[in-house]
Amino acid sequence: MQSISNGDTGLAVRGKLNKELADGFTTLSDGSTVAWDCDNKKNPLAKLTSTQSFTINMTNVQSGASGVLKLTTNTASAITITLDTDFTNKSQNATVTTHTFPALTAQEYFLYFVVDGTTIEWAFGDGGVYQVWIPTWTGFSTPPTSGVARYSLEGKRCHCHQNNSVFGTSNGGSCTVTLPFAANFGQHYPIIVADNNVLVYGQLRTQNGSNVALITVGAALGSFTGSGNKGANFSIVYEIQ
Repeated sequence: MQSISNGDTGLAVRGKLNKELADGFTTLSDGSTVAWDCDNKKNPLAKLTSTQSFTINMTNVQSGASGVLKLTTNTASAITITLDTDFTNKSQNATVTTHTFPALTAQEYFLYFVVDGTTIEWAFGDGGVYQVWIPTWTGFSTPPTSGVARYSLEGKRCHCHQNNSVFGTSNGGSCTVTLPFAANFGQHYPIIVADNNVLVYGQLRTQNGSNVALITVGAALGSFTGSGNKGANFSIVYEIQ
């Protein structure tokens, strides 16, 4: 057996490396708190099938490690993961405490992480999955009917698109619509609106800390006609809180 400078044999070194490296996925037990013993491995791997939101409790986490948690959802409800508060958790240069996965049964997601001391940098592999949301409208005696209203969430970036299959009936000059998540700041987006059954350019304006967006007519933020058909079609990408 080959010796090295610290006195360990080559076989011992290989054994140590095998322990530090993951030798397959560790199956975690579902519950309101999920325990994950990373066993001081450089590349810990784990998998979990979950029916609920949960808090993850990570132990024996080695600085410099990079790992993966494979999550399979087994519920029709959204799953929110609360991250281990023993660490500073970040994603895309922002501090995070939770992450929510869409309400889709039998979906597989991957959570990637890198550890630097007591800081864990996360990448959540749920981008590109679209799900339905139901907008709520104001400014109508009869609100519009959404033919398509879907969104995808990747980190703090939300893409949503909505098209009216049937325009609503206006009862005033204002118009609002709810978005899937609260916006992190206010932003203006050019969109197509229907004002008194005529399609024209308008604007959608997100509001800081709110999931309610304002919809106006024209570039000068004009009001809608207080009668006739009214609605809005849009596709936007915005930063959530």
